[in-house]
Amino acid sequence: LDFARLALPDRPVLYHNAYNLTDETLELFSNRNPKYRVMTPETLCACSALPYIEDPVVMDGKTYCEGATVDTVNFKDLLDNHPDLEEVWVSRILDLKQIRKPENLYDALNNLVMLFAATTSEDDVKLFKQHVKEERPHLRVIEIPVAHNVDYDWTYSNLDRSIAEGYEAADVVVAAYREGRA
Repeated sequence: LDFARLALPDRPVLYHNAYNLTDETLELFSNRNPKYRVMTPETLCACSALPYIEDPVVMDGKTYCEGATVDTVNFKDLLDNHPDLEEVWVSRILDLKQIRKPENLYDALNNLVMLFAATTSEDDVKLFKQHVKEERPHLRVIEIPVAHNVDYDWTYSNLDRSIAEGYEAADVVVAAYREGRA
């Protein structure tokens, strides 16, 4: 991924968060918002460093882990930073239907983290949609469906499948959007 291209003016503004374990604060990273630290491969690894699954990431002498452990979606900052938004595209990566019966202790620990993250992110999106409906009814929320046959098996083949299915899901939603159905 060429991160320099993410900063081009024609790119949408992207955010992700990571939890700073050293300072006990949630931090945001962005490709184009100067208010936050710049999104890099390291910050993306930090935002994906799930406890029990991936090691924390050290950046600038501080240790980070998955930001979803504190705030799964962080819609508040998005709305505060962009009061003129007309639409928000939501791409959740977790869903309860991805949970599988554990085969061993590793799977059970994985499910522990993923069950919490999947339900919390789904609930946060529902709350966000309700908030938007009440407070900013002009704002469209477009949700890309989660691929259910991708599970939490941390293998390259599963990663490859999740990437391919993510593209397919996005293509379907974009096509519906262009036709006025989304």
